[in-house]
Amino acid sequence: MKRKIIVLLLVLSSLINYTYSQNEDCKCKTDLIFLDSKIRKTPSYKINKKSYESSYSKRLEKAGSIRSLYDCHILLNTLLLSLNDNHSKVYSIDKGATEEIKKNQNKFAEFNS
Repeated sequence: MKRKIIVLLLVLSSLINYTYSQNEDCKCKTDLIFLDSKIRKTPSYKINKKSYESSYSKRLEKAGSIRSLYDCHILLNTLLLSLNDNHSKVYSIDKGATEEIKKNQNKFAEFNS
C-alpha cells in the first residue's frame, strides 16, 4: 500500500512540475507577433485585412501550445496564405526533412520535436 502511494505521489509531482514548467510565451508566439508587425506594413495586408485578421487570431491561439520549430514554421507560413500574396513566405536556415527522414517515421518524429 505504501509503495502505491509513493508511486502515485511521484507521478502527481512530475505532472505538476511538467505543467508549471511550460513557458507561457513560447518562441513561436514571439515570432508570430514579430511577423504580424511586419505584415501590417505591406500592401497585401491592406487589401486582405479582414481575412488576415481572422487568420491571425486563430494562429495566435495555436502559437502558445506549439513546441517544435517545424510546427511553428508551418504555422507562420499558413498565416501568410490569408494574404493571397503568392510570393510571401517564411524561410528557415535549416533545409528541413530530407527524403530519408520523411521515409523513416522515427527519424521524422525526432525531426519534428
